[in-house]
Amino acid sequence: MRKFRNGLLFQIGLLWSLVTLLFLLFRLLGDPSRMIAGQRSDAGTLASIRKQYHLDDPIGIQYLSYLNDLSPISINGIHHKPTVPFTWIIKLKSRGVMIKYPDLGFSFQTRRPVIYLILERLPGTLILAVASMVLALGIGIPSGIIAALTFGRWPDRILSVIAMLGVSAPSFVVAIGLIWAFAIYLGSNTGLPMTGFLWEADLWTQGYIWNFSTLILPTLALGLRPLSVILQLTRSSMLEVLTLDYIRTAKAKGVNYFTIIFFHALPNALNPVITAASGWFAALLSGVFFIELLFDWQGLGKLTVGALQQSDFPLLMGCVLTVGIIFIVIQQGTDVLNYALDPRQRKN
Repeated sequence: MRKFRNGLLFQIGLLWSLVTLLFLLFRLLGDPSRMIAGQRSDAGTLASIRKQYHLDDPIGIQYLSYLNDLSPISINGIHHKPTVPFTWIIKLKSRGVMIKYPDLGFSFQTRRPVIYLILERLPGTLILAVASMVLALGIGIPSGIIAALTFGRWPDRILSVIAMLGVSAPSFVVAIGLIWAFAIYLGSNTGLPMTGFLWEADLWTQGYIWNFSTLILPTLALGLRPLSVILQLTRSSMLEVLTLDYIRTAKAKGVNYFTIIFFHALPNALNPVITAASGWFAALLSGVFFIELLFDWQGLGKLTVGALQQSDFPLLMGCVLTVGIIFIVIQQGTDVLNYALDPRQRKN
């Protein structure tokens, strides 16, 4: 339990460092008032914007206000009115302690709250990442078990070669190959589109038109590398567990072979696989940026790249912070799951 607490504190420290770095970059890369004003960069407009958003305050006060806006538990009254709703907990005269949504500011381009833009795009990224991880686990674990049980024979050798090739190929290279092969060269037979999103708004019915075929190629491109890693890790972990004493004892007692593999060996072999899968799921959220661009997938990655191209720094910072928070949540969830599955960790 102490290890879990220390890990949580360390990751919170990393998140605070990330927030500080983003704040400094935002202030050093340019004048925020000019970014907000756009073409209307006359002196009067710039002075009005600096006063409205407290950009004329000392840098330390701006930093504290930025942390206060991001925190879900914060003190009201330090600076401007939040751009998203909040709920009062304790009201103390002109200030109060409150629980609220993280206030990421508003987009320079759309003038909308950043958190709303992120919440609109986040489901697309999560759907793509979850689909890729389901593909990786659903094929990688059974393939790793088969490779371990046929160690040294032709199924093991074929699967090992496939896994080696899958790990070596970058996701964007795989994506380009899949687009050329299945959407262009064989497109008339497969019917798979080059680009597109999972759903589109239907102006006539005011509903949505779903097209699940757009999910196939991005999922394959994004899921191949974690699939290969999980296959290799499951194979090596199963080979190690199958040599342990309790497995030999179960065999000597005449326990059913299926029971030995799936009820004795596999649960212990899955601990490193779960850890690796969580790390890869977090990595998918960062690697998905290139895939979303190639397939024109409406997700957080494409939103981040667009914010970078347009110098929309509040939106860019919000996207980066969202990925960082998701990464921490996944890591902590993995620690809790391993803590529940492995009794040996409860002694630490």
